[in-house]
Amino acid sequence: MDKKLKEMEEERAVLLYLRSLALKEAARITTSLSTDDRRRVLRYLMREEGDGIGSISASLGLQKQVVGEILEEIEKELTGID
Repeated sequence: MDKKLKEMEEERAVLLYLRSLALKEAARITTSLSTDDRRRVLRYLMREEGDGIGSISASLGLQKQVVGEILEEIEKELTGID
């Protein structure tokens, strides 16, 4: 049982480290975005998990189409696709 607990603690430490790296990168990207709406969407995505465009648009008071376009732009920037 102790061995399994130690393995779980080590896995948790690794996952927390990876989460920290991901949040730092997201924060870096957020500061480089050009519009307030894009920053708001990205910040929302960093806080919420598994929400769809409808939920994001309702929470931020933006049209679904606007949120969809912002998400596409962010995805292109993150993947380097033009």
